[in-house]
Amino acid sequence: MNTVKYREHGCFKVSEVGVGSYSLSGAYGRKNTQRFMGMIDRAVELGVNFFDTAHAYGGAERVLGEALKPYRDDVIIASKIGMKGGTKPNLSREHIMASCDESLGRLQTHYIDLYQVHFDDPDTPVRETVLALEELVDEGKILRYGVGHLPANRAREYFEACKGLEIQGFSG
Repeated sequence: MNTVKYREHGCFKVSEVGVGSYSLSGAYGRKNTQRFMGMIDRAVELGVNFFDTAHAYGGAERVLGEALKPYRDDVIIASKIGMKGGTKPNLSREHIMASCDESLGRLQTHYIDLYQVHFDDPDTPVRETVLALEELVDEGKILRYGVGHLPANRAREYFEACKGLEIQGFSG
């Protein structure tokens, strides 16, 4: 029984309601993995197809990947790059490439639908980050990428870098 409405956004048909996995980090208190897994099943049953996570959310990617495994062809998975367990943001090419591979393993998938810059890394040039993300698109490891939690001027730098490179995959 599908009760959810959808919106078109680029190549995605996204449910207006999505499910985040930040609670699995323990940020809101004790986490109940089994209950979360049941909630994912119910959300998919109701038509929700957008699920958000991040490496920085503790074991959330692993739990979400396990919960979504039976539905992978029917859902959109978004994850975030750049922040890990209290360390400072790192958006270097090397870190992005390694982190994406780690996320793919935890999520038990061959691609991430939307990979987002989680927090700003003032030490890495925007162009380096964008080129690494483009490389992941070219390799088929991510479909699209975007930014979040960035000041407007820094987000603008990402848009300008993509525009300057004539990149079509950016979703900001």
